Amino acid sequence: MTAAAGGDELLVVGGAGAGGSGAHPGSGDGDVRVEVVPGVGARLHRIRAFGHDVLRTPPDVAEHRRHPFLWGAFVMVPWCNRVPDGRIEFGSAAVAVPTNQVDGGAPSAIHGLAFDRPWVVGTDGTLTFRGGDELPWPWSAIQRTTVAGATVTVTLAVRNEGTDPMPAGVGLHPWFSAAGGLRLRLAADRVYRRRGMIPVGDPVPVDPELDLRSPRLPPWGMDDAFTDLGRPFAELAWPDWGLSCVIEASPAVSHGVVAAVEDMAAVAVEAQTEATDAYRRLRDGEVGGAKVLVAGEELAMTVNLHFRVR
Repeated sequence: MTAAAGGDELLVVGGAGAGGSGAHPGSGDGDVRVEVVPGVGARLHRIRAFGHDVLRTPPDVAEHRRHPFLWGAFVMVPWCNRVPDGRIEFGSAAVAVPTNQVDGGAPSAIHGLAFDRPWVVGTDGTLTFRGGDELPWPWSAIQRTTVAGATVTVTLAVRNEGTDPMPAGVGLHPWFSAAGGLRLRLAADRVYRRRGMIPVGDPVPVDPELDLRSPRLPPWGMDDAFTDLGRPFAELAWPDWGLSCVIEASPAVSHGVVAAVEDMAAVAVEAQTEATDAYRRLRDGEVGGAKVLVAGEELAMTVNLHFRVR
């Protein structure tokens, strides 16, 4: 049996005592527990690892609905980050999607079309979403979160449900708490220069200001897209908590975005299958463009978060 999740109910994954409809037992000692909100974009409300909330988790689940871009970890589909002016061009189609962000006077449609919509909960815990009429290409998405021991696995996919090719991308946007003395290492050799919030041109070698290949707290105010990723994708440490996390990403993840916001005391480490402004990049034949999916084709990515105490 499946059900549409329209409210703020939580789907609990892992942790001691996890149970009930749609929940999946994880580590029996309760070291790692995830709470998902299917009714608000299939987002991760909380990851609690060894007694610490590692995401920026609001005190009230309803806050995700009021401010969907500021909390937890949310799915970006069928595109990642910004579409300038909300304009998508592909083949003979020119599509206008609603803008929902203004940066320095420049409007964008950010983070896709499913970040705050209700997703359907399947009997196996997989969450599904069916795209509406905002795009001329029928599409669907899945999200599945599991916990095994101290590892959280998030699988995301977007699928072309139509008969014509469509451009698409998918990503995960987690806000990690900067408490606990957070340090980040992102294994990326190249970064995009940007004009305002939009990357321009081909990626260039990282300079010292943006180089995250050695662990540190990212500079406040940064919001940059990286590529030429190494393995593992990223490593986080909260030395004051004696906690660390290695993030592994599947090969479909070609880009990472890091945003550090001091007022939020949080750092986003986003795994993506494309760069920001991916539709235009595809149109112009630039690096980081959206993927073209033929009828019935799926673009899937997996992120594994391996937690351990030091």
